[in-house]
Amino acid sequence: MTSLPPMLLNGRNPAASDLDWLLASRALAFGEGVFTTLRVTEGQAIFLEDHLLRLQSGLAALLYPSEAVDWLLLEKEIKTLS
Repeated sequence: MTSLPPMLLNGRNPAASDLDWLLASRALAFGEGVFTTLRVTEGQAIFLEDHLLRLQSGLAALLYPSEAVDWLLLEKEIKTLS
C-alpha cells in the first residue's frame, strides 16, 4: 500500500478515507481548480503573502467565496510543512 505524500487537512495528517470528498468535487469532475507554486528555501516559504494573493485571485476567478477559506489555518499549515 502506498502512503500519502506529506500534507495537512484541517491541521492534521489525513487518512485516505478523509479524502473521499475529492471524488464529488468540481475539481475532479470539471478540472476546476487553482494551481500556484510556493518556493521553500531552507525551511522558509518565500514570498508567502504573494502566494496567498495568487490563491485568492484564482478563487475569485472561479467565483469561490474567499471567506470560505480559513486563511490563517492555511498559512499555519504552509509554515508547518515548510
